[in-house]
Amino acid sequence: MPTTLDQATKFAWRGGKVLIVGGFDEGYVSSPLEWQRIQMSEIKLIPSASFSFWGLDAEQGTVRDLFGKRRVDGRAYALVTARWLVQLMARDLSVLDRL
Repeated sequence: MPTTLDQATKFAWRGGKVLIVGGFDEGYVSSPLEWQRIQMSEIKLIPSASFSFWGLDAEQGTVRDLFGKRRVDGRAYALVTARWLVQLMARDLSVLDRL
C-alpha cells in the first residue's frame, strides 16, 4: 500500500479525492507521502473499509464487472471522477517509477 497510496495522490488533481480501499496490513505501516503537495493541492484522502469487514471480495469483483459492462444506473457513474485505460495507466506508472 505505501507505493500505491503515493501513486494515487500523484494522480489526483487539485481538489481531488483519493479513496483508500484495502491496505489492511498487520501492525504499523509506513507510507511516505508528499504531504506538502497534498496539502497545497487540497487533495482529500478518504479511507473505506466496507469490503474488509463483511468479506465482500466477491461483491467487489461484481461491482467492478457491472461498471465495466455499463450495467449500473447512470447516476452511479457520477461517483467515478476519472478513468484510465489499463495500457495508459501502465505507461503512467512506469513514468512515475523513473521520477
